[in-house]
Amino acid sequence: MKILKKSFFIFMILFVLLSIVGCGDNGGKEEPKDDRLTVTFDCDGGTSIENVKLESGQTLVNNFSSVKEGYEFITWVCDEYEYNFDLPVTKDITLKAIWLENYDEDVQTVVYFDTDGAKYIEPIVINIGDKIEEPEKPIKKGYGFRNWADSFDNKKFNFSNSIEEELHLIAIYD
Repeated sequence: MKILKKSFFIFMILFVLLSIVGCGDNGGKEEPKDDRLTVTFDCDGGTSIENVKLESGQTLVNNFSSVKEGYEFITWVCDEYEYNFDLPVTKDITLKAIWLENYDEDVQTVVYFDTDGAKYIEPIVINIGDKIEEPEKPIKKGYGFRNWADSFDNKKFNFSNSIEEELHLIAIYD
């Protein structure tokens, strides 16, 4: 009987020791660390897009599409700037979808703004024949803003003019 008690006692000690050793994370195995960068998509009410993992320095391929009923997709913006898919990703980023609400083309039109690398300005839907106010002057590092120009003829745009058709304004800098 003494031998049975000793055997049981030894068995219990071994059981406890094995339990302690076996209770580590993944049985003592370390999870591989994922050092890749994450690109997250804020689809702003559109259909969701899965996060993308990239190695630092890789570029993101622009093949992501989201759909939002009643809207047209315009572009992706990162940290208030239109995202340039030619640049390498060097940190975790979030891309936000910019949408333009569908409009009645018989009575409305759109004014687009090209800030040439300054903070992104969203397009404006207006009634045909209306005027628009000049947006805040874009700030581009190393340059001074001169004026907005019509991309059709590169002439300085006069904000007292009525808008009769789709317009693309570009920022001109010194």
